[in-house]
Amino acid sequence: MAIQSQETISPSYIPGGFGLRNIIRGSEGGGFPGDPQQVTYVYTRGWSRSDFRSQISVHVSLSPGGTLAGTARRPGTPVDVGIAGSRAVYHDGQWRLDPAIAASRGLDEAFYWDTSLRHSITIQDGQQTYGIRADIEIAATELVKIARSLKSVR
Repeated sequence: MAIQSQETISPSYIPGGFGLRNIIRGSEGGGFPGDPQQVTYVYTRGWSRSDFRSQISVHVSLSPGGTLAGTARRPGTPVDVGIAGSRAVYHDGQWRLDPAIAASRGLDEAFYWDTSLRHSITIQDGQQTYGIRADIEIAATELVKIARSLKSVR
């Protein structure tokens, strides 16, 4: 795949009822730590605070080999997203911090893998990295459909 501007790559498929609510440029998007050039597309069902807690985020980075925030050192499950030459992994949760354990036993013991809130797919094609994260209520098959739709904009 040819390298494109991260702003020209967005999904052509998003589950019904969701609409684009924000485009965040830079590290503030929370997808790939330390990548100031990333773009994050935020989709929700509405505009309320609770809608933003139940969002779909699509992160696009021009850096190859990026690690989606909250998934470091967790191997994930390989998944076929139908993009030739890419490698994709599904994570059934993300790392969380337990503040009570951090206060009593320190940070080294305070992180745990939480499968109750969010899950994600990270796609790497050797030139760019993409991350799709959503609440666990959105089926993993929907995340795969979103990932597959990324190729349609190339």
